[in-house]
Amino acid sequence: MTLTEFESPLVLMSPLPGGMEENAQPSEPEVIIDLEVIAHQTWTFLQNHLDPITGLPFDRVELRNGETHLLKITSPSNIGLALLSYVAANQLTFVDRSQALVQVELLINSVKNLKIKQGMFVNWHHTDSCQPVALWPTNSGEECEVEEFVSSVDNAWLAVGLLIASEYFQELEPAIAEILDQMDFRVFLDESDNSFVGGMHQSGELTDYSYPTRYLSEARILYYVSYLLGQINRETLGNYLDHFPDSSYGGSVFETLMPLLVFDEQDLSNRAILDLITQQREAGKEHGYWGFSPCDDPGKSYKEFGVGAYRKNGFDVVTPHALFLALPYATDEVLTILQRLANETEAWTENGFVDAVNVRSGTTSETWLFLDQAMIFLATHQCLSAEDIFRKRLR
Repeated sequence: MTLTEFESPLVLMSPLPGGMEENAQPSEPEVIIDLEVIAHQTWTFLQNHLDPITGLPFDRVELRNGETHLLKITSPSNIGLALLSYVAANQLTFVDRSQALVQVELLINSVKNLKIKQGMFVNWHHTDSCQPVALWPTNSGEECEVEEFVSSVDNAWLAVGLLIASEYFQELEPAIAEILDQMDFRVFLDESDNSFVGGMHQSGELTDYSYPTRYLSEARILYYVSYLLGQINRETLGNYLDHFPDSSYGGSVFETLMPLLVFDEQDLSNRAILDLITQQREAGKEHGYWGFSPCDDPGKSYKEFGVGAYRKNGFDVVTPHALFLALPYATDEVLTILQRLANETEAWTENGFVDAVNVRSGTTSETWLFLDQAMIFLATHQCLSAEDIFRKRLR
């Protein structure tokens, strides 16, 4: 498919010709981003990259030597964001409720076939067979062994998707409740310091690392989900919220902003958001771009980018999903950066925005990650929809 065969998110607003002096040069047309076009295009990508048998989302799409390769592997977080995306798509009238219900029910039935350990889901499964991944394919053609690891935060994102799908598609509440009833996040809670560990090894042992409560992290949804499921009490949640951290470890956008796609933290994270955007803006001054978050480094590998500990990887690579997460908090600035990415690079494609752009070289990644595309879609939903089923209040 060529660039002319899909819709551009750029809308040209040409100046009126009247009043121009003879031989005067016309001013440049104003270019604005059309969020609805982006939402449509991104939703199309999400729909087109679900397994036709199980409905499970493919982890990523890659272009290699001009050929499209699908990684038909999925994770609990991919599934959770797929569920959220169906709710959002119905609210935006991109899909009617009956179609969304059919697809969500298919997803729920497939989730029941995935492997669990102590009620939690193993992190990687094949989308067609629902079997855990034992060997991970690489671009070189070799395969590497994969541990049957259980990620606490990935399971939390699945639980978020299940909770909201249950509320929105009440016909599926009994089937979803059957899954949620087995997911007890207290297995990950270290009560000695009120922190959550990173996950569980194949052996059944918990990781020896936890998410430090002194840093702001996307893993804070573990507190929110556990509370909503009645697994921790208000005092435990309140203890975390009363000592709410004001900065993240890596300084990436998604650490601070991803949970706000779903949860209303009211004023708790305002200072952290303002500081993050200020630091991102300062770090991006050399190229005039910011939006640093973990993504595929064009031509290289997946890396962590940010203005904290992740600054070691530099500030040449920005990722559109980070900008969309920041859209409600720096709207005009974010739209201007997205406009420049679409105008000056090949960031906008038939699949929506690519995963990342090296703004120094102008090269783009030839990858589209389901998780990152879903974040873009959910962020545009926040801006386009008046419905607030996503915004769960915590106090």
